[in-house]
Amino acid sequence: MGNFLWIFIGTTTFAGLLIYLAELFIDGSINKSILKKLITYDNKFNLDIDGDDFKMSFKDGKISFDNVVLKSNPKNNKNDDTDKKIGATEYKLTIDTINMTLSLGKWSEGRGLIKDVEIIGLVGDIDFKKNNEFFVDDSLCEDYEFEKLKISDLKVDFKSDNFKEPIELKVFSCDIDTVRRNWVVYDFLNANTLSGSFNGSLFTLHKRQNQYAHFREMEGEKDENPWKKITRLRIDPVDMSFICNDNSKFNWIQSAINLTTIEVPG
Repeated sequence: MGNFLWIFIGTTTFAGLLIYLAELFIDGSINKSILKKLITYDNKFNLDIDGDDFKMSFKDGKISFDNVVLKSNPKNNKNDDTDKKIGATEYKLTIDTINMTLSLGKWSEGRGLIKDVEIIGLVGDIDFKKNNEFFVDDSLCEDYEFEKLKISDLKVDFKSDNFKEPIELKVFSCDIDTVRRNWVVYDFLNANTLSGSFNGSLFTLHKRQNQYAHFREMEGEKDENPWKKITRLRIDPVDMSFICNDNSKFNWIQSAINLTTIEVPG
């Protein structure tokens, strides 16, 4: 009966009520500890919410956090035999605002407690460690998914000994309906909107109508949905000199400029 009532009134509302009551009757440090355990209950995110400027609130049916720091897990940075194959990385991301909703029903299905996430203002560095070929982050389980992800005003610098200089990624706006850990690249390519810059070169992702659909119908090709939209990702010319490093596998490239256009059927 208790679980049914929790689902009925809404998991986010219930959590917001706990936060409100904790602010009234519990010491601030204990309150932060409870909040951190709630948000990281079914994941391995290393959240730092101990800063004096950290704030939390419950409004518009969402739990909101201001001034949050997300760090890499120390255990992922050990250079032991188990980590040599999967690669290790270090990162520190400072986030102005995170808005999220929770869902107990989604958690009971094994898809994670966090339902929707909105990130506003993210700045940080991601450092790929030397001689690691892959980046694997195990903060989320394989079946974890977000039903909605929004990002605005993101700036991240990627660093590696294989890069001649850091790679700067900026995301101006991003809106994705579903993000699944095992399908993250595919889900980003199916974003509703995505715009930003890569080392100063603008990129955009948008959905457009299939302009050749009527020709396919005339030729007798069978398609249940010939007018389905196509996702187009366009990246303006990018100077690829950052990969021209003695440690890189592409050290044979002296200079290059790349213009990319990718189309993905809906």
